[in-house]
Amino acid sequence: MAQRGRPKKLEKQIEAAQQLMQSLYAEKRKEHAEKATANLTEEQEKAIKQTNEALTDFVQEFSDMFDVSVDTARKLHFSFWALRHAFGTDE
Repeated sequence: MAQRGRPKKLEKQIEAAQQLMQSLYAEKRKEHAEKATANLTEEQEKAIKQTNEALTDFVQEFSDMFDVSVDTARKLHFSFWALRHAFGTDE
């Protein structure tokens, strides 16, 4: 829908430009992600996957019932230490 004072033709051009930018951004993002994951060790990939799963469980449980099960808390705990060890962030 055209905004007040804008011709529909201009609105269509703006929409087309936004869609083009979104597709270019998605391509670049995919390219960067592939480069980044190509350099990970197996242990690092496993730690990232484990953390992603634990965080997904946590967010879903917390948004559903504003509470977190012991199992999910345990997953977060283990994934925290897996990340810490895999990426050498021990200080």
